[in-house]
Amino acid sequence: MQLKTSILIILIFVSATSSFVAGQTTDQEQIIESLTPKSEVTKNNIYVFTGTSLVFSAFTLVYERNIFSKPESQWNIRAGWGMNAIIWGNTTHHYLLNFCYVSGQKNHHFEACLGAAMLFDRSYYLYYKNDPDLYEPFSYFTDWYPSAYVGYRFKKPDGKFLFRAGIGWPDQFGVGCGFSF
Repeated sequence: MQLKTSILIILIFVSATSSFVAGQTTDQEQIIESLTPKSEVTKNNIYVFTGTSLVFSAFTLVYERNIFSKPESQWNIRAGWGMNAIIWGNTTHHYLLNFCYVSGQKNHHFEACLGAAMLFDRSYYLYYKNDPDLYEPFSYFTDWYPSAYVGYRFKKPDGKFLFRAGIGWPDQFGVGCGFSF
């Protein structure tokens, strides 16, 4: 037991001191870093995302805006409209609003989004709309659900092309591509 405790203490000490030593920079490195031009983070993204879970398919058009940025991460807000189709024929529209966290400094990023999605059942709405005896308010055809997404994003820091792949709701398993400006 004492051997395990001693090894654990040594490992903690080595990792703590190595990160301290590695974090130090020389004057020359600081000068080079200050003279290197920083690439501008693109503030806007527009992309199309399609996904499926074999029973449920989705297509979403999304606008995303960067609201807070650090060199190693970004916080974005995204809004989107899309259509969902269930294998047995119902078609719904969805609207989503999410906050997204994107991490990574170079081309490859992890992203996670969380928010809300409203689904509007168009087929039932059209059925009820045509019969005055069956009138229902608009809210009868809409439902709110939590919206979430986890995935991979390829985008160069100053690049215009954007590629995404991941899983989420209402997006399903899917891929998307678009551009940044």
